[in-house]
Amino acid sequence: MNKQSLLAGLASGVAMFVWGMFSHMVLPLGEVGIQSLPDEAAVTTVLKDKIKAPGLYLYPYSKDEAAMEKLIAERPRGIITFTSNETPFNMGASIGMQCFNDIVAGLLLAWLMSMAAPGLQTLTSKLAFGAVAGAVGTYGFLAAYWNWYGFPGAYALGAGFDSIVAAVIGAFVIAKIAK
Repeated sequence: MNKQSLLAGLASGVAMFVWGMFSHMVLPLGEVGIQSLPDEAAVTTVLKDKIKAPGLYLYPYSKDEAAMEKLIAERPRGIITFTSNETPFNMGASIGMQCFNDIVAGLLLAWLMSMAAPGLQTLTSKLAFGAVAGAVGTYGFLAAYWNWYGFPGAYALGAGFDSIVAAVIGAFVIAKIAK
């Protein structure tokens, strides 16, 4: 990747980060499909009492397939990410990590677009490429989470739309800088 593409990727990542702030702080995309827990204090007290380590928890769970099928028929199912309040949360560090992640995504998008450059002669084709790259990256995992773990369809669609728009914005920045 040449210097111009590298600069375009960095700028693209920053633009995607700014879009993410806008989509989550101004638009409702950061909350689509998310609900609060009923009787949150009681539920979180039980979680803190029973879960001893941060992690991703699937329930019901059994390594035995027959037992798992029986548990699924008998119990509710879901997935929980858990971090106790004893693990400090740092908003600034989380925002910084998100910015870093978006810059990495911008660099990857710039690299992909540089590899596909001979076929991307118009701005429309570059934006379409960004949209498809965003869709593949998003729905490759969100659709699986919706299908297997019961993530709400509204959440998957909202998060997918958010990611595709971010990729299109990133592709636009790359198209304007790396000509």
